Amino acid sequence: MRLTALKGRAEPRRASERTLLAEYSHILYAAIGWLAFLFLFFELKSKIRPVHYIHCALDDIIPLIKWFFIPYCLWYFYLLAALLYLGLTSRRDFVTLQTVLFAGMGICLLVYVFFPNAISFRPAITGGDPLSRAMAAMFSVDSPTMVTPSIHVFNTAAVHVSLVKNRVTGKNKPLIALSFILAAFICASTVFVKQHSAVDVFMGLALCLALCIPVYAAKK
Repeated sequence: MRLTALKGRAEPRRASERTLLAEYSHILYAAIGWLAFLFLFFELKSKIRPVHYIHCALDDIIPLIKWFFIPYCLWYFYLLAALLYLGLTSRRDFVTLQTVLFAGMGICLLVYVFFPNAISFRPAITGGDPLSRAMAAMFSVDSPTMVTPSIHVFNTAAVHVSLVKNRVTGKNKPLIALSFILAAFICASTVFVKQHSAVDVFMGLALCLALCIPVYAAKK
């Protein structure tokens, strides 16, 4: 009798777990996709040897400003926060954003394979302050290869567009203004920490527009 009672309580719990898994399966599938992308990205990073070096006159004018390392790192928080919010509140908008992100990042990987590129003007970091040491550590593990289009910039712009298009966040003008300012600082940070050329930024933004316009037009 007791076993029957325990089994009776367990079955609704399992049913609830299955329902919860089905409701948020899009997050699980996206996580698997991100793991696959990161594996491919670092595999290519370790094997591709640059042939084309990206540079423009603007790169010689832009100074190294260590404080931009802060918004550069905020990219991770910005991306994760937007994905979690959309994943938990709007399956449709989450899937749309992931479609744009995976399509764009896939295109970037193809460009890196067939047009292996890098920058060669990244300076040595000699300061002893925490920001300088953090930047030097990043430079030591992240080679200046596979830079254009900039995935950092592309993802940032795509996330901002997704927040603008979301029916809840899109109506929150202070939030959208904050998102725009943060996104602008993140994009700018890629050149002020000398991790990218200005060309990479423009290419990342262009790729975002090229994908967002048809994807969000088809969504209407």
